[in-house]
Amino acid sequence: MGIYKAIIELINKWRDSIIIPVPDVRKLPIQDMAWNELPSCSDIFLRGSLKAEDGGMVLSNILSIPFTNQPDLFACAIADTGSMDGTMDSEHIGICVSPKDTENHKIMLDWLENECDKKFMNICVYAHNGGLVIHRLIRVDLDSHGRNWIFQGDNPISNASPDPWPVRDSQIKWLIGGIIF
Repeated sequence: MGIYKAIIELINKWRDSIIIPVPDVRKLPIQDMAWNELPSCSDIFLRGSLKAEDGGMVLSNILSIPFTNQPDLFACAIADTGSMDGTMDSEHIGICVSPKDTENHKIMLDWLENECDKKFMNICVYAHNGGLVIHRLIRVDLDSHGRNWIFQGDNPISNASPDPWPVRDSQIKWLIGGIIF
């Protein structure tokens, strides 16, 4: 009898009592990753700036965006479109950062443009055709109408190219500050 056949018979005989040890990932060494990864989002919530309390999320004034008026935070459901698979999906919850006024909306947009120039690709929610789209900002162009924000979903199969429509300042509603998996 071959060794593999013997192992399979042993497993079948004792399969209800086999315990396979699973390593505690907290004790595994951290190693450098050797693959190419997507550009990261900016650090929007700095260490210690976001806390969960009984009434919801509490945000201190430790943000990397220089808002003059504290933004609103709220949780948003992620639609099951598949366009952001690999980053977020319908079971996840986005933590949205919403500027309270026009001045702070402009501050957020200027900050996003600056971060994009530094190759940080943040995820935003923007209005399009009566609905909302959650995609990653990949570039900001200028044309005769002002800034043209170029977005693309993270799923390389369904979103092999950028969104084909122009997105203007007024269409960008919120910034995804975090994702709860």
